[in-house]
Parts: sequence; C-alpha cells; structure tokens
Amino acid sequence: MASLTTQPTTENKLFIENYKILQTGPEHDTNLSHNYHTVDLVTSKLSTMSMEELLLAFNVDRSGSMATKAKDGYSSLEHTLHTAKNIIHYLEELKDENPNLNIRLLINAFDNKMKNCGYLNIGDKNTKDYIANLEKLHPRGATNISDAFDVIKQDAIYSATDESKKAHILMTDGQPNGGKTSAEGILESNPGGSQVYIGYGTDHNAELLQKMAELSNGAYHFVDSVENAGMVYGEIIHGLLYAGVKDITVTVKGAEVYDFTKNSWSNSVKFTSFASEHTQSLILRSSWDSVDIVSVNVNYTETGNGVIHSKTDTFNCYNCTNGETKESTRDIVVEKQMFRQQVLDGLWKARYTTDFDAKQTLKTELIK
Repeated sequence: MASLTTQPTTENKLFIENYKILQTGPEHDTNLSHNYHTVDLVTSKLSTMSMEELLLAFNVDRSGSMATKAKDGYSSLEHTLHTAKNIIHYLEELKDENPNLNIRLLINAFDNKMKNCGYLNIGDKNTKDYIANLEKLHPRGATNISDAFDVIKQDAIYSATDESKKAHILMTDGQPNGGKTSAEGILESNPGGSQVYIGYGTDHNAELLQKMAELSNGAYHFVDSVENAGMVYGEIIHGLLYAGVKDITVTVKGAEVYDFTKNSWSNSVKFTSFASEHTQSLILRSSWDSVDIVSVNVNYTETGNGVIHSKTDTFNCYNCTNGETKESTRDIVVEKQMFRQQVLDGLWKARYTTDFDAKQTLKTELIK
C-alpha cells in the first residue's frame, strides 16, 4: 500500500479483498442486462479504541407525530428512548472495561419547544435519575428540527469541544413542520462534530435524513423495531470509538459500482468512515461485451493521524470471447449480492414513488 505521506502510520488500514465475478464469459440466453462482480473493503482490527474522549449530544424528537406505533406495538418515541437508554448502559459497560474512557452526554428533547435534559458523565452515580427523567418525556407539539440543531450549536461546552471529539445524534421521524424544513435550511445550524441521523418508524422522512447525511458527510440509520434499535446503537457507538479509517473514496474503471445511498450506478462511491474489523461489500456491473480490465482504487485517511493512502487492485477474470456460460455456473455469492441490489432498488422506488398503482405493483414484485 502506497502512502502519500511519510508520517508514521498506525494499524488503521483498509484492504481490497475477495473479488468475485458472476460469470467469466457471456451467459447463454440470459435476461440479465449486465454481468456482476463483488469486492470487499476490509478494515484491520484495532487493538485499542481510537478515541477515549467523546462528547455525545442527542437531539430527541418528542413531537406529536412520534406517538405513531410500529408493528411491534411501540411508538417512535418509545423506540427513541429505548435507543438512548441502551446507549447509556452500553457506554457504562465500556467505561467499566476501560477506566480511562471519558464520555459525556448531553440530551435536548424537542417539539416546537426545547427541553434541556442536562449533562451526564458516563460512570457517575446519577445515571438512574437521568434515565428516569428521560422516561417522563411524552409526545406533544409540532416538530422544529432546525431550532433543535441550533440549541446544540449554541451550547458552550459542545461548541468549545474539538470537532474530532464530539458527535451529534438526531433521533426523529423526520417530519419537520416548524422552523426551517429543508435539509439545507436545517444544516445552517449544523452543530459540528460527527453527524448521525436516526429515522424512526416506517413513515419517517427518509429522503430528508439521507439528504442531511449526504450534505453533512454524516450517517443515516433506520429503526422500525426494538430489536433493530439495539443493532443500531451498537453500530453507532462502535463506529465512533473504534473508527479505523475515514474519508473513503472508491473509484472503479471497467465497471460501475452501486451506491446504495443514492440507488444509482456510477464510477465512484464515497463513505464517511469504517470502524475496526468492518467489511463493506461493493457490487459492480459491466456489459457482457466488455473487454476492459476491472480496476478498483481506494483513497482513505487513517483516523487520528491524518495519513492518506491510495491503493489500486486490478482484476482480469472475464473474457467476452470465452464462449457462453450457463445460469447454473453463476457464482452464488455474487448472485446473492445481485438479488440484494435488485431488492434495494425496488424498495427505493416503492418509497419514493407517489403513484399508488405503481407503488402497489412494485410491492407485488418485491413479494415475488
């Protein structure tokens, strides 16, 4: 791996691994428009946390729309509070295992008014009282996300904390009806630090939260059940405390790469950061008559020391003159990823299609 600097490096590394191709030659009588490939980006294992000091600011939506119940019988606000409480408990466990860990928590609950729930030092004895106050929150009022952002931005402690040592987590159904309501307008009050946006409920405004994540170089997550909330909080905290690499840009030649955040195919895709031992599978596609060698270039920055790396791997497993292959000879791993992409494409279209009949048709196709 060639480093673009001569600074001492760390164990924070990113590798290109496990390249596979659906077919090594054109497929006979196929209904597929393209051949498909998969390749993994894999981060190395960190022996210690990449961050031992962190300030977390939560913006918890308690507006009236958060009373909507999911299929599991819990409301969006109950899912939100479940996430917040479990993050606190998880951080306490980490504190017990890592006494030098210094984490503070600030929670602002909002509707059309703001409620500062105060600071909590993880490991303090008043955790039960802090959680008890959170459990008193109930759905009410309108939704003003932009003012909620501004509250965190104006907080003296948060604003004075280094950008690399703080994170802002928004928990909402993403249905603002007060203040600024566009992604661009809300982010005029971006409080800084790592940005994480969690959407609750199947009817949350995913388009808004995804756009906010894109503009702020942040992360978007979706919670529709208590079980899913557990997976989300673990992923978020692990990603913050064990961040391995950041500012990742993948450039592909000889094929296109699928960007699941935009539901589009292009020659480049970007990721904010990857945690320790993370595997990010990429799915590529190329034309059946392609004669190009597939190359995958990855540029990334080591978290902490800012060392930039660039690596390129090339793959030449396909020959359009090999003779025809059969459906039975497909690589199963690639075929599964191909079907996964098709499902993601269908879900995206179903979510953003406004025509009722078209949406029902898409749902029927997905069920099949």
